[in-house]
Amino acid sequence: MKKVSTTKLASDHLSIPSEKIWSALFEGGYIDERRNITKKGEGVGGETKVFNGTYYIAWPIDFDPLSRTLLGVNQLAKRWIDSGQTSAGITGRAINRVLLETGLIKKTTGGYLLTALGKKFGGIQRSSEYYGTSSVVWPEDFLSTSQAKKIESKLDDRNIIPEDEKEVTKSSSTKRKGQYKTNDGHWVASRGEVIIDNLLYQYYIPHSYDRALNILEEDGQYRCDFYIPAFIPSMKGPIHIEFWGLESDENYMKRKKEKLAIYKKYEFILIEIRNKDIQDISTFLERNLLKFGLDCSKQ
Repeated sequence: MKKVSTTKLASDHLSIPSEKIWSALFEGGYIDERRNITKKGEGVGGETKVFNGTYYIAWPIDFDPLSRTLLGVNQLAKRWIDSGQTSAGITGRAINRVLLETGLIKKTTGGYLLTALGKKFGGIQRSSEYYGTSSVVWPEDFLSTSQAKKIESKLDDRNIIPEDEKEVTKSSSTKRKGQYKTNDGHWVASRGEVIIDNLLYQYYIPHSYDRALNILEEDGQYRCDFYIPAFIPSMKGPIHIEFWGLESDENYMKRKKEKLAIYKKYEFILIEIRNKDIQDISTFLERNLLKFGLDCSKQ
């Protein structure tokens, strides 16, 4: 089992502040008042190591001194079913789809990885070196967060149907202030967006237009031009598309910089399209979607 320092265990594997883990280690008897490891600490796999002349304690990455109840997606499903908040047919697989859609996890070979947003809500990464799989578990108090409530609201009867048996619709019609209507009924703001939307529709790719980014309230309110949910297993997660069509405008460029910072902070998958890319948009879009596991030739 891989072992990491106390600080790294707190930040990278338990999603808690380092001062909180030090308190838990002391109160649990895993270290003494001088932060030296105790017999109990050694009993759970902790050990003293030295790096560049500095001593530190290394802990197994699955060690949680807070002794929290950690829930996988199947346990989350059972909790919600038992409470009567969701249908009895909801599965862990359905919950993983919603976690992907809301940006708390992302798909990887052999399982799922925690995102920056998921980490903020207390998600904990778990990996099996033997099986080569990755998964995410959640502390019990996650159930009381706003994000958990949002997930509950999305767990309707449609999620009972296995993903490969669902009829994938091309798009749902939405309308905002826009003078250009696309083939699937979206009203968009520019001719470039018409071309992008129509191409997604042509490829039978489910998408929404002008969708709010799923971020914490304190980071403001931002919307992406196009959003593609992770609707097939090969996708690495939801895909966001931004069409930068007014890069000569100073205020527009300021807003663009802010949005790019948000995309980076939350580790969202983003495809950026500029005016020059519209000239051969089908090739550009096919190539970039394929990078994230969406093969347009199979749609």
